[in-house]
Amino acid sequence: MSVRQRIPFKFSEDTQEEDQHILDEQEQEELIQKLKEESDVHNAQYLMVLQALIGLSSILQCIYLMKADKEPPIAPLITSELIPPTSVPLPNLWTILNLFYHANLSIHLLPLSNPIRQSLQKIRSSPYILLLPIGYSILYGLSVAPALLSLFSGNSWVDVVWWLATPAMVYFVHSSQRWFAQETEGIQNLEKLRYDAKGA
Repeated sequence: MSVRQRIPFKFSEDTQEEDQHILDEQEQEELIQKLKEESDVHNAQYLMVLQALIGLSSILQCIYLMKADKEPPIAPLITSELIPPTSVPLPNLWTILNLFYHANLSIHLLPLSNPIRQSLQKIRSSPYILLLPIGYSILYGLSVAPALLSLFSGNSWVDVVWWLATPAMVYFVHSSQRWFAQETEGIQNLEKLRYDAKGA
């Protein structure tokens, strides 16, 4: 019977050096700057997509506003059944309000350096000016009102889904902005964790 020699496992020198490598101040700064740039690029792309979705939703609202039978524009996309069009009382008023909510969402996505945001900041101190953009908690309550009215009025499920589109857009934009804020906060926390390589 042969005796097999046991060879203990050893880490390679390259692996040890890689594990023990400590980033100096410049390398830390370059890494954080790279993460910032990547985050800015991704956020800019997401903001463009969100603004495009808001624009598309606004176009659908305008189409509904001009329709005489008040059949939701999304009806042919979500059902092939012939459903008699039903609508909430004063549908044009609710649609105009929805367009106003969409404008608020678009303003929420603008950077603070945008001229529109800066102009709104200047007039926020006036008690006679409606504060824009409206906060998300208020937008949720206002935008869901016609959907609840449609539901309690016994309208078709297509009509209810149509009026839920705006609060769904509010939720989508709000969730995206919270995600942006969390990503920014993560990078800021990373900056706080920077250490002095000499004392590490």
